[in-house]
Amino acid sequence: MKRLLVIAGLCGLLFTSCSTERNAVTGWNYNTPAYSDAKNTGGLPAEALEDQTTERLVNFGADLRLNTKEPDTVMTKVVRAAKKYGGYVQSMSSEECKIRVRSENFMSALNEVSSYGKVIDKNIRSIDITDQYNDQKIRLENSEKARQRYMELLQKAGTIDEILRVEREIDRLTLEIEQIKGRIAVMNEQVYYSTITVNVNEKAKPGVVSYVFIGLYKGARWLFVRG
Repeated sequence: MKRLLVIAGLCGLLFTSCSTERNAVTGWNYNTPAYSDAKNTGGLPAEALEDQTTERLVNFGADLRLNTKEPDTVMTKVVRAAKKYGGYVQSMSSEECKIRVRSENFMSALNEVSSYGKVIDKNIRSIDITDQYNDQKIRLENSEKARQRYMELLQKAGTIDEILRVEREIDRLTLEIEQIKGRIAVMNEQVYYSTITVNVNEKAKPGVVSYVFIGLYKGARWLFVRG
């Protein structure tokens, strides 16, 4: 009889661990960063909406191309801006610097960096990751509940075979939980910090001949205005 109970419990838990029904989110409370306050249900059931965040989770980023006579100086300023706005340098080369800044400082940082040279191109993007985040939280809760039930079932296992089968499921769920937590951590990072990628082009300096033509042009224009 004891063995039948263990087998029945295994079957029930296998079904539960594979399920990601949205009704499981009832009573949730998300303690997560949010940058946008737009209201949206995200397709979740009405009974779950009262206990979860109504703020949208948005990942912001910008690509900026500057033209300047002093690229090294601009790069130094970009690095300082990252620290000034609560962030850090993600990567850097002779022509490109990618920084992360706190999302609430995103536009301020972008406007300041844009002033470091002549803006050739600017592209601002935003990605709403609210639904993906909610899905991962649901998966995490279901997996943790299933693992807890397997832990309880392990105490009732009567044979070596039953113990091994339960332990395999516990190991599988533990790995799944760690992977989900890793994905959630990445999403939190994407919401807390925004990315600004700055490409710097060195402004071409005119040669000797060019200076002669520039002087002639300015002289002709002065005479034309005087005339």
